[in-house]
Amino acid sequence: MAERLADLPAGVSAQAVLRKIGEARQLYYRLILLVGSAGSGKTEALQEVLDNIEILFDVHLKQDPLRLLQGLSRNKTVVVAWNGSIVDGHMTYAVPDHPEYRRYPIRDFLVVSLEVTGR
Repeated sequence: MAERLADLPAGVSAQAVLRKIGEARQLYYRLILLVGSAGSGKTEALQEVLDNIEILFDVHLKQDPLRLLQGLSRNKTVVVAWNGSIVDGHMTYAVPDHPEYRRYPIRDFLVVSLEVTGR
């Protein structure tokens, strides 16, 4: 069941993690440990897997990404890297003409804005 991340080509380590997530669904303890020495690719693999909410916006899923995340956050603290902007008290994802465009009023959640202003 163990796969060596260091032996996998770049980008494949995240695929190995995703594959293990599928396998973990069948286990009593759904625990996946990325084990490796410093520099073996653990952090990179996790960043590829965890910093990828874009899939939630796929129009074929017919879901509301923010509502899904809010549902998950009812019992656990959830921190999400949101690729978008804040304009006039609203948080956006994509641009208005894009099929995945979303615009939400900022309420019932906290925002840490990384936007650079005043340049």
